[in-house]
Amino acid sequence: MINKTAIEYLKGLDNGLGGVLAELIDVFFQHTPGLLSKLQAHVNEWQAKEVEQVAHRLKGSSLNLGAEEVAKHFGKLEELGRNDAPSEAKTYLELALKEFEIVEQELLELKKEVSS
Repeated sequence: MINKTAIEYLKGLDNGLGGVLAELIDVFFQHTPGLLSKLQAHVNEWQAKEVEQVAHRLKGSSLNLGAEEVAKHFGKLEELGRNDAPSEAKTYLELALKEFEIVEQELLELKKEVSS
């Protein structure tokens, strides 16, 4: 779920026109699917350092758009990677992927709003 306060802030960056927000959403969708694929592979093969790095990037880009819940899951994966603790990684990956589906739909709707 997207934090509405964060979205209003991003909309305000260009006096409510939404161009900045639309551009951030585009960049998010350009990079996130590839990063999610990498994260899945690193979790499945348990490559701790790579899990930490990719999860960190996903956490940051999610937070930039107010996707706080999915960012929490990426943050947990980052921590698991940092601590080389794979035991819960697949669970948090599943949670992140489910939440990402929700975020994806919300961002697509926001993009339509600001682009019309």
